Amino acid sequence: MRGLLHWCAAERVGDSVKCPQLFFKEESRNPTWSHKDRFSCVAVSHARKIGARTIATASTGNAGASLAAYAAKAGLPCVVLTSQAASGLMTEQIKRYGAMVVPLPEGSQCWPVLEEGVRRLGWYATSPFVAPSSAAIP
Repeated sequence: MRGLLHWCAAERVGDSVKCPQLFFKEESRNPTWSHKDRFSCVAVSHARKIGARTIATASTGNAGASLAAYAAKAGLPCVVLTSQAASGLMTEQIKRYGAMVVPLPEGSQCWPVLEEGVRRLGWYATSPFVAPSSAAIP
């Protein structure tokens, strides 16, 4: 996949705030149009390096789609645990990249399922499952 750091000069905005060398990161050039691609690129590369056979995450959107895209490019199976309330458009995007989408009745159920996948099936998890982030799946 192409490089992930794209910068755009913001001269007019920079001048207006007295910062003549102001730049913005241009995330829409990333393969899935998300800043999550930077993390997914590193995670999938590491997973391949250590010989992981399946990569997994808990997500309702961009993180799952991004991971699915990078896993597909790397030839790794990908499992995305999500909530049944997740956007149909996002889960469709994740599926189109070839990932297995596992919708659970409640987002809080993703964490123990992810932990079990790591423990019993050797999944390479890219999201926390022991102490989920504060932005936990609804």
